[in-house]
Amino acid sequence: MGARAIRGLAVIIAAVGAAVAPGGDPLPRATLPAPVAEAVRGLFPRGPIVAVLYDDTDGGREYEAHLKVNGRDAYVVALENGVVLETGLALDEQATPAPVRETLRREAPEGGFVAECFRRELHRAPDGQPLNAPCVFYEITLGFGRDERFLAINADGALRPLPAPPAEEE
Repeated sequence: MGARAIRGLAVIIAAVGAAVAPGGDPLPRATLPAPVAEAVRGLFPRGPIVAVLYDDTDGGREYEAHLKVNGRDAYVVALENGVVLETGLALDEQATPAPVRETLRREAPEGGFVAECFRRELHRAPDGQPLNAPCVFYEITLGFGRDERFLAINADGALRPLPAPPAEEE
């Protein structure tokens, strides 16, 4: 299950405050392993955890904790041992760096608007190796009419390739 799919599920379960196992069975938030809870609190000390999901991968169990930080959505993806893989925080378009806003002006169709903006940090390479510094980029959903367009923009304003959509499970 990819981060986008997991984030979508979190919206559904946030109201009940439970975690969802890959099989869909609800679990109490208290099942979050202590190292993961410590990693989440180290990054977002004041945001209440509103949902927790996990996924069993080849590299071990990954947990995704969803929080509210100053009224904004945030998430942390971490391994069972507390190693952080990815973080994200919703923010306003005006809070992005100037090069990102310039790219948005170029890429947004006339009449378009920013429907969602997330600042994402990747802490590990796809092969699981730690990065020297987090890879920071902005994942933005542009809305116009009934259509949407998704962009991923580096802090320097360069467009990034979008991740492949998650495969549909049978």
